[in-house]
Amino acid sequence: MTAGLRSVTIKWTSGATRTIHYRPGTSDEGVLHEVFTQAAYDLRRLDRKPPQHRRADILSFLEREQARTGKRPLIVDAGANIGATSIFFLSEFPTCRVVAIEPDGANFELMRRNLEGADADCMRAAVASRPGRARIVDPGEGNWGLRTEISDHGAVACVTMSDILQYYAATHFPFIAKIDIEGAEADLFSANVEWVERMPIIAVELHDWLIPRAATSRAFLRCVSALDRDFINVGDTTYSIRNDC
Repeated sequence: MTAGLRSVTIKWTSGATRTIHYRPGTSDEGVLHEVFTQAAYDLRRLDRKPPQHRRADILSFLEREQARTGKRPLIVDAGANIGATSIFFLSEFPTCRVVAIEPDGANFELMRRNLEGADADCMRAAVASRPGRARIVDPGEGNWGLRTEISDHGAVACVTMSDILQYYAATHFPFIAKIDIEGAEADLFSANVEWVERMPIIAVELHDWLIPRAATSRAFLRCVSALDRDFINVGDTTYSIRNDC
């Protein structure tokens, strides 16, 4: 894993730094550009006009929930790739804990290295609607385009969002679910979706554009349409935000 790697050091306005390792000439470079240059998951992008204050409202909600519950916020990074988004979230929300989920072995090992010493738990798994197994499919889109399909003989275990939230429930409350799982959202939102209403912010990339005529977004849209949540598109990411935050 070390051979052929390069690294970049990210520095925030607070003065904190983090070194991230990546594979040059691969989609890792696109991931770093998307997360840190384009700031794809910066909640400031929700405020398209100054009076909206959506990010400020979310930060106020975060403070209230921490005071009310005495718990820490939990962020689930599903499809964490090499850990760039997890690192970004930890810099933005330093009181949070991140659960970084990545099914591919090579991506996972690099993610684990990048998150070493951070307040994050790394899990090699595929997020899904039910426990079971999944296989990894490579459609030729690079390291950030690997897909998972439910399969009894798959190489990785499936983990549900409800089980993750339950595991951390004694010490953490749900805050953000970032979901970029290359079309597997069709399965994730098809059943056992009680967790959705509990999750204040869901940031999901829908992949109808990538997988035509498969209706991969249908289950998500059905799931959130009946709930009291706003629906905001920012770049490739769709935010579903609970309206009490």
